[in-house]
Amino acid sequence: MINFKVWIVIHAVFALPSAIVLAEGRYEASDANGKPNVILEYYEDISGTLQIILPNDNSIDSSQISVGLDVPIGATLRTGEGDSAELRLHPSGSIIKIAENTSFKVEIAHMTAESRLNAFNIPFGKIRAIIAKTAPFDEYKFISNTAVCSIRGTDFIMEVTPGKTEAVFVIEGSAKFENAAGKSIDITEGKIVDALDLDFQARGITPAEKRRILGGLQFKKLQPSSVSGAKRTFKNAVSLDLLGGIYALRAYVGYERRLIDGFAGKLAIDYRAQTLDGLAFNQVGFFPDFRYYMNDLAGLLFSYEAEPLEGPFIGIGAKLYYSQGDNDATVSRTLCSYSVAGFFVAPSVEVGYKFMVDSKSLTPFEAFVEPVLGYSYSFGRYEATRSCGAEDQTYIIELLKPGGLIYGLQIGIAF
Repeated sequence: MINFKVWIVIHAVFALPSAIVLAEGRYEASDANGKPNVILEYYEDISGTLQIILPNDNSIDSSQISVGLDVPIGATLRTGEGDSAELRLHPSGSIIKIAENTSFKVEIAHMTAESRLNAFNIPFGKIRAIIAKTAPFDEYKFISNTAVCSIRGTDFIMEVTPGKTEAVFVIEGSAKFENAAGKSIDITEGKIVDALDLDFQARGITPAEKRRILGGLQFKKLQPSSVSGAKRTFKNAVSLDLLGGIYALRAYVGYERRLIDGFAGKLAIDYRAQTLDGLAFNQVGFFPDFRYYMNDLAGLLFSYEAEPLEGPFIGIGAKLYYSQGDNDATVSRTLCSYSVAGFFVAPSVEVGYKFMVDSKSLTPFEAFVEPVLGYSYSFGRYEATRSCGAEDQTYIIELLKPGGLIYGLQIGIAF
């Protein structure tokens, strides 16, 4: 590990960009091809102390920092209490989230024909990196005070508290972690390893640990799904909806579409032909519904992350029914015709949770299960007409159960 750090320093000296310039208040780093490597895409300077320390030890404060700034090789981005930053690596498209109270140094950032190595130093704090699954010879190394984590096509977190912990948690993919003694271990998905632990073994983590580790590392601007090989973000879903409660158990076909961040629209359709009390009924229903997925709110409360069209939601909509039935019958040797027609509007509110199955075999589709619970209140009535010879009679049938609880289960495929 010590030899690796010495090599990093030597390589960094000779791999420094050909020019670090200040132009119009912005610093730029260029590789041999003149392309920026590390781009600041988003930041929050809550503390007022967020800064970038340049290789010559000069620093630029928040008054000079702006979105789109190119972070030079050898520079250190340092966040304070409540701060955060999001970086994109060019040209791979990999993204990095830097949490509060963190020091993050760009040691090497190369994507040239001669070198595909990217190395970063985290002496303290917490970062999350989603590394693109690009060419197999691309190298990404994240260095703490005593250990080195080597990454290819992985979503992971590194947390460093000097003298207490130097841990790596793999969300998706795998990583190789080497401690100060030169011992190396492979970390698989859902496992965590601390380089300062005496046994230096991978282990699972509790839900409480996962919430704590993910805290402050949800991307606010950059989309994890935009990274090559990362888990997809689904914008569409089709489902079979089974709904009961105040109404008899019914089955519907639904289509859902993501509209804007957090919001989605859904339309379910139901058609049924049946015979009730001798009347042949045809009934059609349209159920427009607008949903808000509460991932941002839930992420703040419980420190977890979910993609659009996933997780807890609240829906507000209306169920629109049209029903029509008719029958002919002979009464006292007189042919009578009976017809019934009704139109109903049923505003409803629903809450539910969309569980993604995350089945690799269904890629680029993903199955989901969605329990829902809600309340609906119906407005409308049936108008019945009986014609027997020259006699016509019309009467109104009011709803017997205008409102009540609804519940159900929806299963489908997101894509």
